[in-house]
Amino acid sequence: MATDALLSLQTQITSTATAHSAGKTLPKATMDGPLFVRIIYTAAQQASGSGVFTFGLSVSYDGGSTWNADYIAADKAVTLTASPQTGEFSIPFQLTQADLVKPSLATQPAPQIRADLVLSGSPVTPTITWGAEMQPARI
Repeated sequence: MATDALLSLQTQITSTATAHSAGKTLPKATMDGPLFVRIIYTAAQQASGSGVFTFGLSVSYDGGSTWNADYIAADKAVTLTASPQTGEFSIPFQLTQADLVKPSLATQPAPQIRADLVLSGSPVTPTITWGAEMQPARI
């Protein structure tokens, strides 16, 4: 997946367990409308068992010390099978003035966002190749 480095949250990577991208610093300003994180995955499979990969986005308001799983794409969860699966979808997110003007956040650094991949269930040899990038519009 070709992308601008300023918009990339996670370049294509193969994961076999829960994983998180590095945090990307956002402007400390409100958004006029939502941004979207585009998730692309390939080769999602397991040898046997019952595994599920769920994608989401977490926001940090304290420079990356604490992450809040604010956006979870439960409806886009990938139930693993022995056959490889591929897919693509967008997760919308928006930071509002209320998010940024809380008294506890007044002296905090600009917010960060990261992509999350959570593995649940009891799969045998789970694997997925995935990437995430920010976009101004839904795909």
